[in-house]
Amino acid sequence: MIRASSCIALIGFAALAISQQPLPNLKVDLDGKPAELAPVMLELNTYLVPLRQAVTAITSGRGKLRPLPGTSIDIMVDDQVRIRIPMNVKAGQYVEVFGKEGPPKAVKQFPIESYPYEITPKGSPPATFIDVELLCSAFGITTDFNGAKLSMITPQFWAKEMGVADTKIGDRLLLNLENLPEFGVSPPARTILGWVRPARASFVQAYRLDDGRKDPIVGVNALGDPIEVITPGDTPKVREARPDRPLRFETYNYGDSLGKTISFVTIVASKDIGERDPIQAINSGDLKPNEWSIVGIRQRVSDLPVIYDNVAINQGEEVAAFAERNKNAPAIVRALNGLRQGASVPPGTKLCVMIGLSEELISKAQSSRYEFKGLYEVQPGDTLKSLADAWSVTPDDIQATNAVVPAGGEPLPGDLLNVIAKKDGVATTAPEIKPAEQENVQMTGIASAKVELTVTQTSRPDSPVVGKIPKDRYMELIGKVEATNMYRVRYEQIMGFVPGSSLDIRESNAVPLADPNDDIVAREALKYLGTPYLWGGNSLTRGIDCSHYVAAVYNRIGWKAPSPPVVIQETVGEVIHCKPGQARRAGRTIVLPDPVRFRNATSNMRSLGSGDRVIFQRGLTDASGTRHTGLYIGRVPATWRKRFGEIPYAFAHASSSRGVTVGSLTSRYYWNLYRFSCRSARGG
Repeated sequence: MIRASSCIALIGFAALAISQQPLPNLKVDLDGKPAELAPVMLELNTYLVPLRQAVTAITSGRGKLRPLPGTSIDIMVDDQVRIRIPMNVKAGQYVEVFGKEGPPKAVKQFPIESYPYEITPKGSPPATFIDVELLCSAFGITTDFNGAKLSMITPQFWAKEMGVADTKIGDRLLLNLENLPEFGVSPPARTILGWVRPARASFVQAYRLDDGRKDPIVGVNALGDPIEVITPGDTPKVREARPDRPLRFETYNYGDSLGKTISFVTIVASKDIGERDPIQAINSGDLKPNEWSIVGIRQRVSDLPVIYDNVAINQGEEVAAFAERNKNAPAIVRALNGLRQGASVPPGTKLCVMIGLSEELISKAQSSRYEFKGLYEVQPGDTLKSLADAWSVTPDDIQATNAVVPAGGEPLPGDLLNVIAKKDGVATTAPEIKPAEQENVQMTGIASAKVELTVTQTSRPDSPVVGKIPKDRYMELIGKVEATNMYRVRYEQIMGFVPGSSLDIRESNAVPLADPNDDIVAREALKYLGTPYLWGGNSLTRGIDCSHYVAAVYNRIGWKAPSPPVVIQETVGEVIHCKPGQARRAGRTIVLPDPVRFRNATSNMRSLGSGDRVIFQRGLTDASGTRHTGLYIGRVPATWRKRFGEIPYAFAHASSSRGVTVGSLTSRYYWNLYRFSCRSARGG
């Protein structure tokens, strides 16, 4: 009967678990105007928006959804199918974009990371949500994340920015779909490299938008020879490009003014216009609305510490050999330069490579405007604004100093926030927080329940209940509020608070005992803080996803790296720690702990070690977009605590909200998604 009541408790309170985190403070705009896309949700590394609302906003009300039950969703504009999105793996693994003829001939396909599915937000009816970057990519729309702001930039916007007359823009959103190019630029070195890969043979020009100037980038010199860097006396001229032979260009660096934004735009034409500028050809009518496409991107000056150089590839040199010569992984070289797997590169072509790290910038990143004093336990009803008002700081200050709060989000009850004692050397009112609201002891230990225990969301006894622990059952101790003798505990899948007076404590130890300043994993993993998240990305600075980040750090420290994606990485190595319950591994649903199949997998947090790969999963499926991973580091090293403060049970990961950052395994959001941790053999 006791075992049955335990199961009932878990089932009854399962609704309190969260897979998505609302982002009520995220500002969304479309071409600079506010877009009504509420609520925006964060799940693992995906920003989710209501599909119907988003299509309505993007198409100015012309778009409609046509569900094909069990298979896909068609996005129809003016009653014509333009985009088809599969609903699951069986239905397909690619988004299809259709031209004016519609199905079955797709003009472009690209892999899907996260399938759309139904969510019922709090206080709202159920709706189909979709990855906003996936949707925008299908429409050829640029997404730009900047703190708590998401900008969606349409082809119409870029056309107007470039000076195309309103009468010549046409139905640009749909016309653009006929020839959507791949367009990218490398991180800044002494110069900046870029590439344009059209969907079919085309004539291409690229532009740099800087301080009101719109400078064409490619052309010919006085002898008529093609050049990729225009200097005085040269003539801008479109260049032919194909899917297997993209246009590659080079332009000057834009300096080190932190936060400065530069835009790059490309125009892809279906016919050769000679030495005429594409904008002139469009405005004069020589290029008809259906004969050109336009795409733009933004790049910001950042303070990431990686140093780059642009190096020419030698005659007969393959990308793998070039990468080895420059001490870069081949996958990173491909990611930095927009190279496809197996692509050959003409000799003399410059490619961007990583050449080192700036110790000055690393030291700068470790500094902080803030000083901390203890950890505050978030209570029901707390918001960034209410806490900021109480602490005499701003909401941005709290967000900047607490990685547990995603950009645009709010802190969750039960989570721990660094208490800001000083900002720019000036004392705040935060140190006046009552001791009863500070979880001031991190610990590991074991205790049993003297009586049946009610587990609450926070240490206040009147906070929401998250479950029950039967009498005589053992639980793990994780933290303590000394002033009220309330313990943060973990029992099976439940994490919350119980009174110490109802516990029979068998073992307890304060943790952590030592600073991990010499820990090779933490030292390497934290060098790349702030690297933007990019699905499929493999650059430790330009953009990287969670599985490539783990593999890259392992490679940098000389450990054997399991291959991405997460669904493969989670099968490599020994399961060393687990949260009791169901999980997925190697294409099967498993129940943890399992002393027969995973004899060393324990639910004791003390079993976790630096470098263990923490695995997060949504649901019991292997579908793309249902996984996340990171590297357990335990405690943030002292050299970084000036910036991050204390983060209990810390792990480093690539997050869509903050890029490469540090999270807490015991935060409410990540604990609900956590399943198990794997340990690989150390070293090559």
